[in-house]
Amino acid sequence: MQLRKSKTPHLVPPPTVNEWVSGWDPIPGIVSVWAQRNGRVVVWRRDGAQVLCIKETFRPWLFAATLDDLAHLGSALTSSSPTELLTDTSQISYHLLDGPPGSYRYLLSSRDGRFLERTLLTGASRRLGRRVNSLGELSGVYYQVGSVEQYLMQTGRVYFRGLAFEDLHRLQFDLETTALDPHRGRIFLIAVRDSRGFSAVLEAPHPVRLTCSFWNIGPKRWVSSCDSDALVVQSTWSGEKKRWPLAQKPVAACATV
Repeated sequence: MQLRKSKTPHLVPPPTVNEWVSGWDPIPGIVSVWAQRNGRVVVWRRDGAQVLCIKETFRPWLFAATLDDLAHLGSALTSSSPTELLTDTSQISYHLLDGPPGSYRYLLSSRDGRFLERTLLTGASRRLGRRVNSLGELSGVYYQVGSVEQYLMQTGRVYFRGLAFEDLHRLQFDLETTALDPHRGRIFLIAVRDSRGFSAVLEAPHPVRLTCSFWNIGPKRWVSSCDSDALVVQSTWSGEKKRWPLAQKPVAACATV
């Protein structure tokens, strides 16, 4: 995997109807995005036989029905346009969109989404005369999507552009346990297979030894070397989610084995 910083600034052209659905940024091969509320993002791209890891920044944003909770900022609150969103360096800015009063017609953005939320909560607490702990308590006032969605919608980028199904490196795994309750059950078999022909099975009667083999050897040899783009879970995901505590629970014991 190669790590590099993006050198291309995000320009936001007026999207066409089709681009609203399929994105307007032509960058190909995005297989994963990890975005944080502080405006930092890591993008993984499949480029032939290798995966590129690109570090970038974006401007966190949300929709608001009012600017009342930002009134205490005074002149520090600035106006901007959507086309300037990715080049805006102000601490907090807003743009008035079309829409009737009371609708989500204000686009708010900030260099740091955590700072924006704290500022809104401070203003809301003053306005309501009580402590407001989260934007979720202010029903109908704010609308916000996750950080990954914010980044993709802001840049016009999409997953898997230019990739066929066979281009993706897929890793499939299966955890077999004696029960779904982590207090009663244990892992007795772990199987891994990828789309390039690799396969391996760990099986042992001793729960700690098996789990330590997986976490101490498995991630290094299976996950890192496979460098997969997509994780395919055997059986139902709800069942595997219940099994994850069983895989995590004995890790602490590995240090003493």
